[in-house]
Formats: sequence, C-alpha cells, structure tokens
Amino acid sequence: MGGLALGEGLQLHGKLSYTVYRNKAPIERFEDSNLIMDAMRFKMIRIIAGDLLEDAESDIAGLAINHIEIGTNRGGLSSGNTEITGPFPIAIKGHEYPGVGQARHFVRFLWELLESEANGMAISEFGLVTDDGSLFARRTRERPLYKESDISIEGEWVVSL
Repeated sequence: MGGLALGEGLQLHGKLSYTVYRNKAPIERFEDSNLIMDAMRFKMIRIIAGDLLEDAESDIAGLAINHIEIGTNRGGLSSGNTEITGPFPIAIKGHEYPGVGQARHFVRFLWELLESEANGMAISEFGLVTDDGSLFARRTRERPLYKESDISIEGEWVVSL
C-alpha cells in the first residue's frame, strides 16, 4: 500500500508509527504503511524531471514536509484525498536520514501530541502535510482515539525509497 513506481525496482513508501500514552504509561502501539497522495506523486515526478524547477509559478520550497495533521474523518483511504477533516496541526520536532551510500534511503519525521492538545477530539486520521498545505500522505484508524487531557502521543512518519 502507498508505493509509487519511480523506476524499475524503485518505489516511494511511507510508514506511520506512534505510541499512545495515558498518564505517561504506554497503552497502544501502532505501526503500518500509509497511502501517498496522487497529487504529491505527480509533483515529485515533475521535480525529478526538472519541470517544477523551470515553472515560474512553482514554489518547490513549499513542498517540504513541515507538520502532521490529525483529524476526524473515518472514511476509507483514497490516493485522491487532498485534506484532513477538522485538522489539528502538530509541528515536526525533527527529522533524520542516513548518509549517501547507506543501504536504505529514507527520511524520518518525529512528532508529539501533548496532553494539553486536541482534547475532546475523536482522532481518526493522520496526515503528513507540506509547507504549502498539500497532503503528502494519509493514514486512518479503525476506531477513533478519544483524546483526553491524560493522553499524549509520540510518533514518527518514515518516507523511504
């Protein structure tokens, strides 16, 4: 799920992982692949081809991933999704990636939802979002997580080739 063939044997993948804590004690662990959105696949292909670099109206700097959004849509995954429903933004705490020559090529985005944030929300979806507001990737939950003031979440979102 979520792969994009960029060339023979080369695919773009994403994986969302997080741990839910209640009063700082872990109560749930989630890890699964996510869906890369069609619009972002197209933009990435255009970047690789150099088309966006030559497009005067293009701002490829706006394509940098800078936050996560959580939302309330329990609907199925579709690569045509363009936004998170009732979004609550979560800043990226940091990112990391291996150096040239490493076996795997990836970027890992680290994030955290604090106990004081998004209380009362029925969290049903997660989105990886770019600086210009484009939805890069999306993942839903089977059952909503009802966010209360004693709940926090620590997570990472990995995009790899």
